[in-house]
Amino acid sequence: LSNDLLSNLDKSSSLLVQEQLNKVKGARKSTGKQFFMNKMGALFTNDDLNNNKDQEVSSKSNRSSGFRDVALSSLIPQVVSELLDMEFNSKVMECDNFESKDCFMNESSQENLRMLRDVLLVKDADQFICGWHVDDLGFWPATATSPGINAWIAIDDMPQSTGGNFALSVGSHTVPWRHEIYELTGSTTTFPEEGYKDAKDMFENRKGSGTCNIKNVNSTLHDMLEQRKRVYDLKAGDIIFHTRWLFHRTIPFQKDLIKDKKRRGELDDLMYRRYTVRYAPGNAELPRGYGTELSIMWNGENQGRTLNSVAINDAPWYPSCWPYSPNFDELEGIQKIIEEKLPFATERRKINVDAMKPFLKAMGKSQRDQLKLNAKNSK
Repeated sequence: LSNDLLSNLDKSSSLLVQEQLNKVKGARKSTGKQFFMNKMGALFTNDDLNNNKDQEVSSKSNRSSGFRDVALSSLIPQVVSELLDMEFNSKVMECDNFESKDCFMNESSQENLRMLRDVLLVKDADQFICGWHVDDLGFWPATATSPGINAWIAIDDMPQSTGGNFALSVGSHTVPWRHEIYELTGSTTTFPEEGYKDAKDMFENRKGSGTCNIKNVNSTLHDMLEQRKRVYDLKAGDIIFHTRWLFHRTIPFQKDLIKDKKRRGELDDLMYRRYTVRYAPGNAELPRGYGTELSIMWNGENQGRTLNSVAINDAPWYPSCWPYSPNFDELEGIQKIIEEKLPFATERRKINVDAMKPFLKAMGKSQRDQLKLNAKNSK
């Protein structure tokens, strides 16, 4: 990232992290959560947007402006479009309004890129991590036939020596045995086309043992992923681009570092921030059935729609970013989502999340029992 973009991203993320610190009030304890902060939709953070696009944005809008500038208006979408072999169609230039129905009457001839999901992640000293995985619908809300690229952006320096960073299993998106892992973990590729009816249907009929659990169910495949592991020495502003189907995982902080920080009374300062942006073509399709996707919580008719269709028939839940970044009208549309639609959609999602909790609790117990059994058998 350029120095300006990184500086703004640092400011926006610092504001959100400080708000989270104020909420927890005091020293953080081990929670069994992978991240201290997992802020989905960071660029949908509520701001006092200035109605005059020619005037400077208010200081409060820094809570989201750093995310929006990086995700939507930087060179990152251009790089992603090239990685996806997308072609610029000059006919798009003839459109007075990039969001108009006329522009997307024939979506197959109008290649464009949209931001599918953005997440601010903050790793702390908690040792829990999600094992080797590809993102499920919570983090990648598109059908398995929809391609995509993740741009993983380091906001802090993340040397290999400290841990707390990111591991990739290089080439794992093409190995022939990846399909076996999809089945064992219940990847999106195993979901029925119509989705699941409710939480009970999802947990009783979903294949596999869960997104993060390949090590528990097949240590051989886990070791094969480990053999391809690559961890980078990252500087703030470095970006990793990878396909949605590349297996990856978080690296916990080194235990010796945690002990040293704890001895010095600096444990609460041990946090590495990263901003991850998932991109997909405008013709990528949202999943059907039971879930927690906010655009669908707001309007059930968005199930199965393409990202372009959602923008045309509802709102810019998935903002455009290539070949054009959002215009002022679309930015206003984002603000309307925040003010008018997100509150209702968030309440609807909470209902679905609460319905899943008993099943998640039972799954967690089963996984802990499996870990104990594995440990007993290894003696």
